[in-house]
Amino acid sequence: MILLLVSAGIMTGIIAALKAQANASDHYRATCIARNRIQHAKTISFNSYNAITESLVRVDQDGVIASTGEFRRSTSVAVAGTNCMSVTVDVWYSIRPEVWSTEPVTIQTMIHTTMQL
Repeated sequence: MILLLVSAGIMTGIIAALKAQANASDHYRATCIARNRIQHAKTISFNSYNAITESLVRVDQDGVIASTGEFRRSTSVAVAGTNCMSVTVDVWYSIRPEVWSTEPVTIQTMIHTTMQL
């Protein structure tokens, strides 16, 4: 009986550790998707920034638009001054099918015309 109780406690700990590891992995992938979107924004023409605006687009783990993607990405662009734009990327990850993280991974940067790659 004691062995059964100890085993149940150990299994509970293992399951909690596996869930935490999966959550950390999804958060890391969401961060990479957001970072890559910011890098993409730096490569486009300054006058074309509104073309990258998107809202809750499903993407796969590589940031490619996919109808069954496990991530959702939003990109917003705002004028932040003369020749300067603010780009914000939010990425949510799937916890379970159709259940998304409550807080997105958010990366924001300022891009000036002289900073384009």
